[in-house]
Amino acid sequence: MVYRGGVRHAAACPEPNRIRTQEMKAKSTWIAVATVLVAAAALQGCSTTSSRLSDDGKSDQIAFPDPASSWPKDGTFPNIDNLRMLAPGMTKSQLYPLLDRPHFNEGFFGVREWDYLFNFRTGRAAPDDIVQCQMKVVFDKNEKTRAYYWKPESCASFLNKPAPEVQRVVMPPVVAA
Repeated sequence: MVYRGGVRHAAACPEPNRIRTQEMKAKSTWIAVATVLVAAAALQGCSTTSSRLSDDGKSDQIAFPDPASSWPKDGTFPNIDNLRMLAPGMTKSQLYPLLDRPHFNEGFFGVREWDYLFNFRTGRAAPDDIVQCQMKVVFDKNEKTRAYYWKPESCASFLNKPAPEVQRVVMPPVVAA
């Protein structure tokens, strides 16, 4: 109670116990939020598969994720010219406009592998007109690309440019005058 001018008034401030309770609730809320953020940051570096990469991005055993766990479910039809531009030493920021986001649950920061599920047209009659391929991008500890892997390996041949068509021209014999 507070006395002003000899008149008794209700306290202007909440009771000390109520203040402590509010402070404790605020602290526990911040602790919960911080815990969730730390867990999310830790999981951000997790990949759907692990090829057990060395610091320089090498591995004796490259592991590909189950295609059924990709998103989009059926993969995408990539721009083959974009795939031809891929080279070792590229950054994630350079890859992203060429490939878009990874098709599995890799994340972006601290991730050393990106996986994709691509569809390619074969030029054959259905049902063999489309083949599905997985591509893995492997990064070193500095997040620079070190290698690109295909499953099956034969899928890398879709990046080969077709040989130009050669037209044979028959020249008439030259007659000396």
